[in-house]
Amino acid sequence: MAEHTEEQIRGILRQIGRTASIMFDGELCGQIVTERSWKWMRDFDPKDRFSVSDNYDVAHKPFERAKNTLLRLQRLAPDDLPVQCLLWVPVPTLPGKMTVIVWNGGPSRWWRWANQHLPAEPAMLAAMETAGLTEVPEAGTGVLTVLAPVRDSLKEVTGFVEVSASTGEPIINW
Repeated sequence: MAEHTEEQIRGILRQIGRTASIMFDGELCGQIVTERSWKWMRDFDPKDRFSVSDNYDVAHKPFERAKNTLLRLQRLAPDDLPVQCLLWVPVPTLPGKMTVIVWNGGPSRWWRWANQHLPAEPAMLAAMETAGLTEVPEAGTGVLTVLAPVRDSLKEVTGFVEVSASTGEPIINW
């Protein structure tokens, strides 16, 4: 694996983020997750920490379109720099919470296996509110991240793409 400086990685992430903001279809954000899944996020079984994950459902065509778009965005990175693109949206049944609805594996700032939602962090809110690229400080996580807002046809921000890369060894989010 060739070495890239942090500034080079940030530049690559910004470029991918700008592309994601332009080409990602924001209408997809509201079509992927089923109402049943949103209900499970709100009404999960506290005795079964996997109940939300076990009951995660998607509409397959919009999910596949979003997943393919994220995979194409990841390919914009040099071959020797693993980049992960994830689609995050607000959870409609849990105000103040965000969830990743499409991911492909690889380094991520926030996503962890079986963690279906988390409180919206300041960088997430900035990406949703400012509608511009948001760079997230590395802060000892080993992951560099840029958040790219996703807009619908009315130019409303419906979610964001997390574009992340590891500053060293690949991170496994298990």
